[in-house]
Amino acid sequence: MIPSSPPTTSSDLSPSAAARESEPLPCAAPRIDDLRVLFVDDDPLTRAVFARGIGPGLAAFHLADDGREGLFAFARFAPDVVVADICMPHVSGLEMAQTIRSMRSDIPIIIATAFDNIGYLKQAIEIGVYRYVGKPLEIDSLISCLAECGETVKRRRELLAQRHLNETVLHSLPYPAMLLARADRRIMLANKAAMDLGLSAGDRDEDGFGFAWSEQDLEALEFQTGRQERGPAQFFGHAAFGRIWNVTLAMVGPGLVFVSAADVTRNIELERALRQAEATYRTIFENAVEGIFQTSPDGSILKANEAMARIFGYASTTEMMEALGGNVESAYLEPGYRAQLLDALQKNDAVTGFECQILKKGGDVAWVSVSARAVRDENGEIARLEGLTEDITEAKRRELELKKRATHDELTGLPNRNFFRSQAEHMLAQAKRTGTPLAMLYIDLDDFKDVNDSFGHHAGDEVLRQIAGRLTGRLRKSDFLARIGGDEFFAILWNMDCQDKTLDIARGIVEDVHRPCQGQGWTCLVGASVGVSLYPGDGESVEELVKKADQAMYQAKRLGKNVCQIFSETGAFDCG
Repeated sequence: MIPSSPPTTSSDLSPSAAARESEPLPCAAPRIDDLRVLFVDDDPLTRAVFARGIGPGLAAFHLADDGREGLFAFARFAPDVVVADICMPHVSGLEMAQTIRSMRSDIPIIIATAFDNIGYLKQAIEIGVYRYVGKPLEIDSLISCLAECGETVKRRRELLAQRHLNETVLHSLPYPAMLLARADRRIMLANKAAMDLGLSAGDRDEDGFGFAWSEQDLEALEFQTGRQERGPAQFFGHAAFGRIWNVTLAMVGPGLVFVSAADVTRNIELERALRQAEATYRTIFENAVEGIFQTSPDGSILKANEAMARIFGYASTTEMMEALGGNVESAYLEPGYRAQLLDALQKNDAVTGFECQILKKGGDVAWVSVSARAVRDENGEIARLEGLTEDITEAKRRELELKKRATHDELTGLPNRNFFRSQAEHMLAQAKRTGTPLAMLYIDLDDFKDVNDSFGHHAGDEVLRQIAGRLTGRLRKSDFLARIGGDEFFAILWNMDCQDKTLDIARGIVEDVHRPCQGQGWTCLVGASVGVSLYPGDGESVEELVKKADQAMYQAKRLGKNVCQIFSETGAFDCG
């Protein structure tokens, strides 16, 4: 592969390197002073240790800082031995070694690594690398390995030429690559990828990659290469053959220019699509009326938009994070909400319309609807939650209001006839299960029609509201009170284990009702006739108990009103 950055050092091209080749340094056995070594490592310190500790004893050496640069340096420097680290960016040492092996099967390669991973060693052996030294760099061990390579190098020098090496490198590359004559840009050699584009040996590259650079670029590259100031030159975003390319130029010999091109069309399209997607997401994130969030499983807020903060009653996300301690859990009205949400996500990976209550800034309670999905890690565990939060407080209020209107009297706020029926069935069933006695009180107001006739319906409505308040105050929390008609109420008393207790409450009701009611410019007085039936004595069903309480109530009216009567099976009524 061809590097995208200049090589670090190329001592074979420097005067000092030439001097070392002609006048080898005195060196104790084992000898390595006739070797040209390519050393590839992404660690600057390791490269420096090699350059100082071993470099002076070599005929020449070249340093490269990753496998991609090492491949280019291999073609240009023509080393006798390659020493490489395993783990490097872009191209690893083993990948580089495998590519080099495909080009020159006989070149010695030494792996320098701190890893003793058997997988790496096995892969190295499969590639044909049998020598390795440890890191931090073991100078003596590396010198011994280099010395062992000497005889192999000696034989190889007699067999190979630099031209053959360049051709091998060129044809091993998967992307378009060519050798051009510097003088007229005529193609000297083209690999298959280049020929597939119609670039063949003997042609001039005038309409393809040739437009990527100018004559001045070549002159500058020649000058800088000669001074070893930089490596190959790159030209990004060049359009040719209906695609977008990054073109690389390098001087690889007298009058020869190495040209390679990487097709980056797909990358550019993906980057453009990614930027568009990010812009779209950012617009949605910043302008959505719904709260957008991302949290950890324990509730820690990883990301939230301003709408999320507004739903929770805060002016900004920063204020919300500070107030909640960075955790949304503290905003739930009941701690069990989040556990329910997580349980649903564990089962289905996604939840839509999960409704719960939150505490807003200042203590107000709001209803929210949460739609979320679980993002899992490589082990299948939930790594984070992300989704939308919508304020449904107003919708919930309307929903509850509609439900209340269906089950409650709009004037007094008491349960209506429909609610009374279901509640009576429920309380009676519970009484049967637990053996608890009940009392049912049918309460009918006396002389209420006179209020409407004398003061108007607005006064009648006010009287009903005041009477409802008095009745509610008289009963216990375990009892039930409903308005079942215009001036009719029904009460169910829980755990009435004796008749006297029931009569005490009934008499109290009569007394509470028979107190003056006052409004704006008027005062009136009404009474109440109360009929009582008892469970289990008077019946086993709601119908029976209501009927007998009704009969007792009418008997109370016949007795003169403003009294209470308990039903009796004998036909006589006990007067309270």
